[in-house]
Amino acid sequence: MTWFIGLMLYQNTMTLSTPPDPSGFIANLGIERTVWKPGHSRLELTLTEDHLNKAGVAHGGIYMVLLDSALGSALVASLKIEEWCATTQLSTSFLAPAR
Repeated sequence: MTWFIGLMLYQNTMTLSTPPDPSGFIANLGIERTVWKPGHSRLELTLTEDHLNKAGVAHGGIYMVLLDSALGSALVASLKIEEWCATTQLSTSFLAPAR
């Protein structure tokens, strides 16, 4: 099963010439960036048993990592080369497991 989170933001600025390679935590999870352009980002992850919680569904942290990384990627792709950003706060409420 492959999950993806995409985001579209609209800004008219110079962009970074190339996206950074996935590294560390993102690379260890197996997340791949499939879209990187100004205001657009898509990250994909093929779920394995390592990503599942005891109920057999993707751990909620996976969704948050995908969301945070997709948001950041879409924004960074829209920034001038000398600019950068960081998440200062991100929260969500899970109502029920996704199936």
